[in-house]
Amino acid sequence: MIFIGELHGTNESPRFVEGVVCSLLRQGKPVTLALEMSSDLQADLDRALVANDIEATRIVEQMSYWGAAMQDGKRSVAYHHLLLETIRWKKGGDDLALLAVDAPSSSNASTRGEMIASKIRVAALDRPRATIIVFTGNLQARKTKGTPWNANFIPAAALLGDLDLVSLNMTYRAGSAWNCGRDGCGVHTVSKIAPTGNATIPKIVLSPTDPNFDGEYYLGEVTASPPLRPNAQQR
Repeated sequence: MIFIGELHGTNESPRFVEGVVCSLLRQGKPVTLALEMSSDLQADLDRALVANDIEATRIVEQMSYWGAAMQDGKRSVAYHHLLLETIRWKKGGDDLALLAVDAPSSSNASTRGEMIASKIRVAALDRPRATIIVFTGNLQARKTKGTPWNANFIPAAALLGDLDLVSLNMTYRAGSAWNCGRDGCGVHTVSKIAPTGNATIPKIVLSPTDPNFDGEYYLGEVTASPPLRPNAQQR
């Protein structure tokens, strides 16, 4: 199991996940891709996986996920591309499953980590031979309890420490991302998070200095990916 924690709203992190999943599939390895989408959307994903190409695209684009009031960067054009690519690989015969693991929007936000971890445990039992790629924000990918602003926060990865788990944090040069700040949601400049060692792209390094993760992945300069439905917040 590999947690890939991201800064939401870039082109580069979904593209990196595409590359990881593709590499595993080309080696003949089964993959379960767990996404930070409400579990209410699982039925839509299942329908898209068995529909023809045109219908699958229609199902994905009409998912309620894209029209959420809070456009925090997860519902991006790049994320949409990741979904369509993985569905195409499944239709091509690859041993791939898609799993929506986030808590439903009606759930208590404080229990999100527990609900995500629970879904992933079930996936590990259902497909024990599969490598599980969990693509979430970097908060849920932390392996330790607490944050500087909430000592009681328990991330999903911290609840799965008994499993064979590697958690990676995202590092990058300064660039831009679509995310939400005090001035609202939109394209924001992001500060550099330097990689460990020499900066080649892409790069994975294990055992960095951050105790919250097992390693990091470096993407170079990042660029903002806008929402698939840019006016959803206004609507």
